[in-house]
Amino acid sequence: MLLRIASHPSTQRLIVNRPGHHLVNIIQRRILHRIPDYKKLPNLPKHTVLKDGTNVLVDSATEKQIGDIYTQFHGAMHRGQGYGHDDFLSLDHFKEKHSRGQIFSLVDQDADRLIGGITIYPSRLSRASNPVLAGSNFIVTQEYRGRGCIKLLNRLYSELADEIGYEGCLGEIHVNNAPVIKACRDNPIWELIERLPKTSYVKDYGWIDSVIVYCDLTNKSNTH
Repeated sequence: MLLRIASHPSTQRLIVNRPGHHLVNIIQRRILHRIPDYKKLPNLPKHTVLKDGTNVLVDSATEKQIGDIYTQFHGAMHRGQGYGHDDFLSLDHFKEKHSRGQIFSLVDQDADRLIGGITIYPSRLSRASNPVLAGSNFIVTQEYRGRGCIKLLNRLYSELADEIGYEGCLGEIHVNNAPVIKACRDNPIWELIERLPKTSYVKDYGWIDSVIVYCDLTNKSNTH
């Protein structure tokens, strides 16, 4: 079988060639209504503190920071830490996967150093064209691990998603990512819903399962 994708400004064409059979299917692109632009969030930048007293600034990521955050994700991917071997193949791939989302940076204000980043985007676990549930990816540099960053990022996931306008958070966590699973278990606003088999191929692990996590943001007790 031969599959070929031909792009056009208004259509995408999927051509499938089989012996004795020819099928052309034209899929019209739907106009997608974007959720509010994260740069317009009124309370950015955010100031917070890690458990060791480190002052942290949370803000929309600059173009340079996006490149640095991608480098952190790419490194974690190749170490088999939280991400599959093909999650982010290049900087352009990373940007494309978050093209309908938002990328935020976390900066150590005292050292003027990038701690990590968090992305908020329409959950890929929803079948809707414009999901009301948010997905997220986040990353922390090696030197800042063990200092309470995961707990902070877990909180920022729900806070930022709520401020952007989502009605909930629906994400997945690799079963070998114990710190993030623990952060969700320790936070009563999160529910561990189900386990999905073989969701990602991770270096040094092979195919591994993911745990689905959910937070209802329409329950305002979960957003304060």
